[in-house]
Formats: sequence, C-alpha cells, structure tokens
Amino acid sequence: MPASTGNFIAARANEHGNFLLLMTAGGAAQTAATNAFGSNVVEPYTGRDRYETAAKIAEGLFTDGENKLVGAGVGLASGTNFPDALAGTSMLMLYAQPLLLTNPTSLSSHTKVFLQNHAGDVTDPEGNPDAFLDVLGGTGAVSSSTANAAMIAFS
Repeated sequence: MPASTGNFIAARANEHGNFLLLMTAGGAAQTAATNAFGSNVVEPYTGRDRYETAAKIAEGLFTDGENKLVGAGVGLASGTNFPDALAGTSMLMLYAQPLLLTNPTSLSSHTKVFLQNHAGDVTDPEGNPDAFLDVLGGTGAVSSSTANAAMIAFS
C-alpha cells in the first residue's frame, strides 16, 4: 500500500474516534489493507477475477435484505479498459446502480449470473419490469452482441 493511501486512511480513522470501516476490492487490496491495518478489513470483496469481484460488490452493497436491487438497474462496462467504467460510476451512484464488468466481446459468466438473479427486481408503479441496463462506452468497449446478451439475461 502506498504510504499516502495508508496515511489518508489513518487520518480519516483518527477524525472518527479511531473507528475504521475498511472495505477492499480484490485480493491485492485486501492483502495490502490487512498488512497495514490488521483485522480492521471488515468487508473484503474478492473474487477469482475482476468480473467476479464486481459481481460480489454488487451483491454485497446494492441489494436489500430480500436480495433485491436497491437501485433502478445496473451499469455494464468493459473489464479490460477502465475509462468508461471510471467516468460512468458517478452517474451510476446517482441511481444506486452497481457497476458490473464484462469482456468486450462476450458476457462474463459472473455478470450474466448476477443479471439473471436480479431480472425483474425493479418494477414501475404499475408492476411492469422497468430496470435500466446502462452500457458504458461504445461498441468498441462492449460489443452489441455482448450488450444484447446482457439485456436478455436481465429481462
């Protein structure tokens, strides 16, 4: 962990009575945080790859007590290039939507399972499915066939 990151986290903890609720995403982050802060890592989100890690974060932070999505849908971005995902998260935050990752030319299996498990979670006042699938980036980032596969899984 870079010293500047560790110092920032420690300073925030000091501002809040040395209370530290530390969440990590990915194995390297979990290892670095555990080495720096010990057992204070209370929510490690670690999958076998970035696609599973993103799905675990979505399950852990964007579902309610009944395992239903809390927001209006989900965001989908390439897991091989970060700019679209980075720019899109600010929009997704407004609507409490998780960010899922996929391969550009084929829907990640972890992402597909999450979408299938949460198809129909969001409904409009008349009871019609009304979930959003916000695909971030152009067809070079997420191909049309991958976006269509995601829509089918989420329907």
